[in-house]
Amino acid sequence: MNLSATSQYSQQPRSEHALSVYIRKCQSDYLDARQIHKRMKDLLPDKLKSIKAKYRSENSSAKSERLGLMDPEHLKFIKELSLVYKRWIESKVAYEIAVIQRHSIRSSRASRRPIERKR
Repeated sequence: MNLSATSQYSQQPRSEHALSVYIRKCQSDYLDARQIHKRMKDLLPDKLKSIKAKYRSENSSAKSERLGLMDPEHLKFIKELSLVYKRWIESKVAYEIAVIQRHSIRSSRASRRPIERKR
Protein backbone atom coordinates (compact mmCIF):
# COMPACT_ATOMS: atom_id res chain seq x y z
CA MET A 1 0.00 0.00 0.00
CA ASN A 2 1.35 3.39 -0.98
CA LEU A 3 1.37 5.93 1.85
CA SER A 4 2.17 9.03 -0.22
CA ALA A 5 0.51 12.31 0.66
CA THR A 6 -1.00 12.79 -2.82
CA SER A 7 -4.39 11.33 -3.49
CA GLN A 8 -4.79 8.57 -6.04
CA TYR A 9 -8.56 8.85 -5.93
CA SER A 10 -8.96 12.06 -7.93
CA GLN A 11 -10.05 10.42 -11.22
CA GLN A 12 -12.98 8.04 -11.24
CA PRO A 13 -13.69 5.65 -14.13
CA ARG A 14 -16.72 6.19 -16.33
CA SER A 15 -17.84 2.72 -17.42
CA GLU A 16 -19.68 0.46 -15.01
CA HIS A 17 -17.14 -2.35 -15.33
CA ALA A 18 -14.21 0.01 -14.68
CA LEU A 19 -16.17 1.46 -11.77
CA SER A 20 -16.62 -2.01 -10.27
CA VAL A 21 -12.88 -2.67 -10.54
CA TYR A 22 -12.22 0.73 -8.98
CA ILE A 23 -14.64 -0.05 -6.13
CA ARG A 24 -12.84 -3.32 -5.36
CA LYS A 25 -9.49 -1.48 -5.33
CA CYS A 26 -10.81 1.25 -3.02
CA GLN A 27 -12.34 -1.35 -0.73
CA SER A 28 -9.07 -3.27 -0.57
CA ASP A 29 -7.09 -0.09 0.15
CA TYR A 30 -9.64 0.89 2.79
CA LEU A 31 -9.45 -2.45 4.59
CA ASP A 32 -5.64 -2.55 4.40
CA ALA A 33 -5.27 0.98 5.77
CA ARG A 34 -7.79 0.31 8.53
CA GLN A 35 -5.93 -2.82 9.62
CA ILE A 36 -2.51 -1.11 9.52
CA HIS A 37 -3.88 1.84 11.53
CA LYS A 38 -5.37 -0.46 14.14
CA ARG A 39 -2.12 -2.38 14.55
CA MET A 40 -0.01 0.77 14.74
CA LYS A 41 -2.40 2.27 17.28
CA ASP A 42 -2.14 -0.89 19.38
CA LEU A 43 1.67 -0.66 19.24
CA LEU A 44 1.80 2.99 20.27
CA PRO A 45 1.72 2.51 24.09
CA ASP A 46 4.42 -0.17 23.98
CA LYS A 47 6.60 1.93 21.73
CA LEU A 48 6.25 4.94 24.02
CA LYS A 49 6.99 2.77 27.05
CA SER A 50 10.25 1.55 25.50
CA ILE A 51 11.25 5.10 24.55
CA LYS A 52 10.53 6.38 28.08
CA ALA A 53 12.60 3.54 29.51
CA LYS A 54 15.76 4.84 27.88
CA TYR A 55 15.28 8.23 29.63
CA ARG A 56 14.20 6.79 32.99
CA SER A 57 17.69 5.87 34.20
CA GLU A 58 18.90 9.45 34.50
CA ASN A 59 15.63 11.42 34.98
CA SER A 60 12.53 11.45 37.13
CA SER A 61 9.40 9.63 35.99
CA ALA A 62 7.60 12.81 34.87
CA LYS A 63 10.64 14.15 33.02
CA SER A 64 11.28 10.82 31.32
CA GLU A 65 7.64 10.83 30.15
CA ARG A 66 7.98 14.36 28.74
CA LEU A 67 11.25 13.47 27.04
CA GLY A 68 9.69 10.29 25.66
CA LEU A 69 6.75 12.21 24.21
CA MET A 70 9.13 14.65 22.51
CA ASP A 71 11.55 11.99 21.28
CA PRO A 72 12.11 12.14 17.49
CA GLU A 73 11.43 8.41 17.16
CA HIS A 74 8.05 8.79 18.88
CA LEU A 75 7.15 11.85 16.81
CA LYS A 76 8.07 9.99 13.62
CA PHE A 77 5.80 7.12 14.63
CA ILE A 78 2.94 9.56 15.31
CA LYS A 79 3.42 11.14 11.86
CA GLU A 80 3.34 7.70 10.22
CA LEU A 81 0.20 6.85 12.17
CA SER A 82 -1.48 10.05 10.99
CA LEU A 83 -0.50 9.34 7.36
CA VAL A 84 -2.03 5.87 7.60
CA TYR A 85 -5.17 7.37 9.13
CA LYS A 86 -5.35 9.92 6.31
CA ARG A 87 -5.00 7.13 3.76
CA TRP A 88 -7.73 5.16 5.54
CA ILE A 89 -10.17 8.06 5.42
CA GLU A 90 -9.35 8.93 1.78
CA SER A 91 -9.91 5.37 0.63
CA LYS A 92 -13.10 5.05 2.68
CA VAL A 93 -14.55 8.22 1.15
CA ALA A 94 -13.48 7.18 -2.36
CA TYR A 95 -15.10 3.76 -1.86
CA GLU A 96 -18.36 5.24 -0.61
CA ILE A 97 -18.50 7.80 -3.45
CA ALA A 98 -17.86 5.10 -6.07
CA VAL A 99 -20.59 2.85 -4.60
CA ILE A 100 -23.04 5.75 -4.67
CA GLN A 101 -22.03 6.56 -8.25
CA ARG A 102 -22.55 2.94 -9.33
CA HIS A 103 -25.95 2.92 -7.62
CA SER A 104 -26.96 6.12 -9.41
CA ILE A 105 -25.86 4.69 -12.78
CA ARG A 106 -27.91 1.55 -12.21
CA SER A 107 -30.98 3.43 -10.99
CA SER A 108 -30.85 5.85 -13.92
CA ARG A 109 -30.75 2.87 -16.31
CA ALA A 110 -33.69 1.29 -14.53
CA SER A 111 -35.70 4.49 -14.79
CA ARG A 112 -35.13 4.68 -18.56
CA ARG A 113 -36.60 1.23 -19.18
CA PRO A 114 -40.26 1.21 -20.09
CA ILE A 115 -42.58 -0.14 -17.44
CA GLU A 116 -44.31 -3.31 -18.50
CA ARG A 117 -47.90 -3.50 -17.41
CA LYS A 118 -49.77 -6.72 -16.89
CA ARG A 119 -53.21 -6.96 -18.43
